[in-house]
Amino acid sequence: MTKEPRDIVAKFSNFLNVSESTNYRKIWVCSRRLKKSMIMELAKEENKSITEVDDWAQYWLSRALQQDPVAKEHLYAYLQESCYYIAVQLAEKFPLLDWANCFQEAEAILLESDSLFSRYDSTRSSVITYARMKIDSKVKEALISTGIRSDAGLLRWLTEKRLRKYLKNYGVKEQELADLILAWQCFQEIYVPSYTSRKSLLMPTKECYEEIAKRYNQKSTTKTSSGENIAEQIAECVRAARKPKENILRILFSDSLDKDPSKGNDLDKVNNSNEEDDLDEDNNTREDKLGEENDFENLEEVKSQQIKIRDCLISTFEALPTEAKLMLRLYHGLNLTHTDIVQVLKLNGISISQSTVSRRIKDSKRALLRELVIGQINQGKSLSLDMNNEIADELAKQLHIWLDPFCQDPINDLLTLRIQPKISSNGISREVLSFLKTDLKHYLEMKWQIKANSLDAVDLAVGKYVENWLSRKD
Repeated sequence: MTKEPRDIVAKFSNFLNVSESTNYRKIWVCSRRLKKSMIMELAKEENKSITEVDDWAQYWLSRALQQDPVAKEHLYAYLQESCYYIAVQLAEKFPLLDWANCFQEAEAILLESDSLFSRYDSTRSSVITYARMKIDSKVKEALISTGIRSDAGLLRWLTEKRLRKYLKNYGVKEQELADLILAWQCFQEIYVPSYTSRKSLLMPTKECYEEIAKRYNQKSTTKTSSGENIAEQIAECVRAARKPKENILRILFSDSLDKDPSKGNDLDKVNNSNEEDDLDEDNNTREDKLGEENDFENLEEVKSQQIKIRDCLISTFEALPTEAKLMLRLYHGLNLTHTDIVQVLKLNGISISQSTVSRRIKDSKRALLRELVIGQINQGKSLSLDMNNEIADELAKQLHIWLDPFCQDPINDLLTLRIQPKISSNGISREVLSFLKTDLKHYLEMKWQIKANSLDAVDLAVGKYVENWLSRKD
């Protein structure tokens, strides 16, 4: 294969991984699936006339607008460098902005290719010129607004659609999302802008939060709230809006990225490829030689690191206060909302507010994360305890990935043990479902050392957990 087609293959099958990059340095990863797809398209007789990079961009765009998912991925790969240069320029112009966050915001906009290219005219501009102009404009509107506005100004600027998107990206569970949206809607209705001497919007006063809570209670059909709870919900909305966006690698290849390392990964560093046509050879049109980084550890190193992390987390988790462990198990184990957790704790003689539950869960996770950071320091890694760095961010992701299965495995093991004798040729009856739910509640009450029947307060949530577990098992 000649040099030019190999450049074309690279441009339409490689992605930037900013989560492992510092100081504007470009680290490229390759999707072998997209690489194979691009090579196959080049070999087709009807595509022999497509020789220029922009012609291929037009080709993939036309197919992407016809809702071809593979074509969209090729288009995303092609526009990666555009997102990169937009991000770098913004970060240099606005020092308060992090370039990686700018890049990820650009990618998030790129994912909405249907709306991004809705008015595109191929006779007036190239794909890359048009995309750069549109993405640059949208990034400035979205990211600079979230990064520079005051908290109150940000809340007033948000639309419901934007907020919903940010909350989902932040990891808010579906049950809580509607409550947060309603709290924000009531904030919009009740809040009267007040300013500092520098014309910056102030957050609501305590009295204003109480008024917002009254409006919330008038609208809500499921529960009542207080000014304190509303303040915590509004703060959660702000945190979600300011959170860095996911890298496109995790959005496009989430299935493969979340696999056990021993099962392989769809994203491979180019220099790890043993294929005859490695993309890191003779590819001088890229600013960085593809695959020159070797940041991905080999399999044994990854396994060893995971074992160390797991052991550290288990010992730290067990050392947490009893109430803290219970809250984490209820939240990450049974997937209970903060409101549900308040009800369970109340039946166990612990009077606590929803906002306090939220704060303590976060404090407990921060304690777990701190131990991970200290562990990294003890291993000789240069790392500060404020956790505002890339290694700490990666550890936070590993903590999040670890907590759910750690808290859920004992529950799932019990269900697996109990269900085997109950399965008949007709499947699982409602009686069996009721038995599993009741048995699980009694088991957890004993294992977690909480009062008998206290999980009855969240009977529906426990039932939903069992049903979800059964559906996954099918």
